[in-house]
Amino acid sequence: MARARITLRGCLTYQTPKGKTWKRNESRIVTKQSEIDYFKNNTEFVVTILPDAEPKLPPKSEDPKAYTSAMLGRMTKPELVTLAAERFTLEIDLDSRKPDIIVAILEAQAQMEAA
Repeated sequence: MARARITLRGCLTYQTPKGKTWKRNESRIVTKQSEIDYFKNNTEFVVTILPDAEPKLPPKSEDPKAYTSAMLGRMTKPELVTLAAERFTLEIDLDSRKPDIIVAILEAQAQMEAA
């Protein structure tokens, strides 16, 4: 998605055909490519292309000892023994390693019931 900072530099005030009013030295962030092209062609404005926004990181678990689905997929059976004694949180990504995750969950549940 394109992003640009548009600043009115030429005249004191400006009204776009859509009715938006600008004052001198006022800056706005515009994300529509058609609007960016409109302001590029208008000599009253200075257009600064901005880098694309970085995607938001997924929220971190509130529990620092929470196990993610990727960690469960890499675990071996001896580690599941210690896992059964702790409370844990699962974040399951259904697209990746689905059979491994299901096996790990079933083994952890069986060991928790045995304890």
